[in-house]
Formats: sequence, structure tokens, C-alpha cells
Amino acid sequence: MLILCFAVPSFGERVIMTKEKGSFLRSLELITTINANYDERSKMLTVLFYGNYGEVVVSVEDEQGNTVHWDFIYVTMRSEISVPLKSISAGRYKLSITVVGESPMEGWFEAD
Repeated sequence: MLILCFAVPSFGERVIMTKEKGSFLRSLELITTINANYDERSKMLTVLFYGNYGEVVVSVEDEQGNTVHWDFIYVTMRSEISVPLKSISAGRYKLSITVVGESPMEGWFEAD
């Protein structure tokens, strides 16, 4: 399993991102250029990009595969997306980050 990124806020949970099985990681740069964290107190998911990725899809799904958030953004150096998740119920959620034309990076986090 490749660990691509993580961050640990004071009152939150790190989101560990992995590439899909069978995909080819062309650069180790991805390991340090995306950080994602979920803050339990504010119910906010924050994704920080430290690279120029271009067109990116950011989505959050519950364990049943229902999409609770979806965004299409253009990522430049030091872009940030904050995803308010105040309306989600307690459970496990999957964060997927897909650079258009690439395999998705995925990570799971728990919401209380």
C-alpha cells in the first residue's frame, strides 16, 4: 500500500490517501503534495494541494456509495478546498481525489 498523504489537526483525523491497485505511480512527488484532514469539531474536510494538477474531481461518499459531496476544480500551486460536512451522519466516508486522466487517490475517514 502506498501512503500518499496525511495531516493530523489538533481535533481531527488524518485521511490517508492510496492509489488504486494496479495503477502506476510515476512520481514520488505526489506523496508530499496533497494533504487532507477532517476536523471533527467543525465537521470540515480540508484538502491542500501543493502542485499544479489542473482539472481535479474531489468527491466524498458514504459506505453505501452514495455521494455526499462532489466538486470539479482547477488546481494550481497551493490550492485549497474546504468541504463542509455538517449534514452527514456518523459513519465511515471515502474521500476520492482524481486528477482528470489519472487513477483516483482514495482515503477513508470517520465522522462522529
